[in-house]
Amino acid sequence: MKALTLWRPWSDAIVTGPKRVENRPWAPPAAMLGKLIAIHAGKRFDSDGEAAIKVVWPDVPTEALSPGGIVGIARIVGYLDLRKEKRVTRVAEAAISRAAARVSALDQDPFWMGPVGWLLEDVVALSKPVPHPGALGLWRVPPGKEALVLERLR
Repeated sequence: MKALTLWRPWSDAIVTGPKRVENRPWAPPAAMLGKLIAIHAGKRFDSDGEAAIKVVWPDVPTEALSPGGIVGIARIVGYLDLRKEKRVTRVAEAAISRAAARVSALDQDPFWMGPVGWLLEDVVALSKPVPHPGALGLWRVPPGKEALVLERLR
């Protein structure tokens, strides 16, 4: 399983909140479309992000209540890339109709900032975070930690 590290509380907004688009400057690898990834909450807490999230999701956890480590999983069902002149959209075969509808409504999503928006579905929080240091980009969860992640799915 691959994982993606996010600053807290952005990880909370995905795993326990309403955020279903992850903004990145790069597109997910084509092989990851339709695949589950682990959501990792990094050490850093983004206080400015907390204020921005609170506008949309008043229940955003404070720094003290925002756990670190691997906190959940999500499926990458597609992405929208605005770095080109024309919008480029890619979706997983199994999710074409749902993802296409989400892409068309992405401009109204308060969490959409671009330039590349990863569309996430099937988000599940873990019953207890799995401690592990994060990394840049998509990184591989070690087998022992992956077993813990799967065991702690709610």
